Amino acid sequence: TQKSHYNTASIALNNSNYLSAAEQFLKAGDYKDASTMVLECYYLYGKNQMELNYVTEGLEYLSKCRGYKDTDEIIQSYYYEKAVDAFEKLIASFSQETLFTRDVDEAHKDAIEKLTLCESYKDSDNLITIANNLHTAWSEMTLLAVFFCFFN
Repeated sequence: TQKSHYNTASIALNNSNYLSAAEQFLKAGDYKDASTMVLECYYLYGKNQMELNYVTEGLEYLSKCRGYKDTDEIIQSYYYEKAVDAFEKLIASFSQETLFTRDVDEAHKDAIEKLTLCESYKDSDNLITIANNLHTAWSEMTLLAVFFCFFN
């Protein structure tokens, strides 16, 4: 019955068996707050996986409960941290002694992809604009250098 699934799920949740609890809460259907408890199980499991540095699995389960508690903040914060790292690599790619367009292009692509995942979190929109402007300036400088070398 729904009640027995709910009770089994509650015991599993109290024992930190989040996925087993979620499965039982799902079987409980619309009994009490079972649907909310499924979100709670995914949330707790996802946070736990992130803390253990099992990021892929943590993000998978946190994504199943978007909008619940601070789930969106956790996800966006993770992607923002990675995006800032990628942005810093883009900036660093301009100061390398042996600078290749491919390196700048790859760093730009990586930064934009990661910043886009942040979904307007903090200053990610501004960083996208700056990254695009830097890449455009780099492309124009490269074109001018080729043009200058060709005609001199």
